[in-house]
Amino acid sequence: MSGDRRRTKYDIYADILEVIAKKGGCSLTRISYGANMQDIYGKKIVLRNGACAENICGESITIEAYCKVLGQIRYTKELKIEGNVSLHAPPQKVGTISI
Repeated sequence: MSGDRRRTKYDIYADILEVIAKKGGCSLTRISYGANMQDIYGKKIVLRNGACAENICGESITIEAYCKVLGQIRYTKELKIEGNVSLHAPPQKVGTISI
């Protein structure tokens, strides 16, 4: 798929189904990477134990132990980070985020 246009929800569903068909039962992290959905945007975000993401942008973000963030973390209200988390860059508190 071309990176020049924004994917529709149907494009994403198709990519997710393709990953599940190829890999069978697998973790949400593996599915998200297979479907090129590494960036996470939302109001309240919880990255569960051992999950991996590229960029995270949200109002309130919780990152549980053993997670890995390969890009940036941008938040507007609250950030909680548990132990043994790998961060590529320091988190940034910002005024607004387009969600």
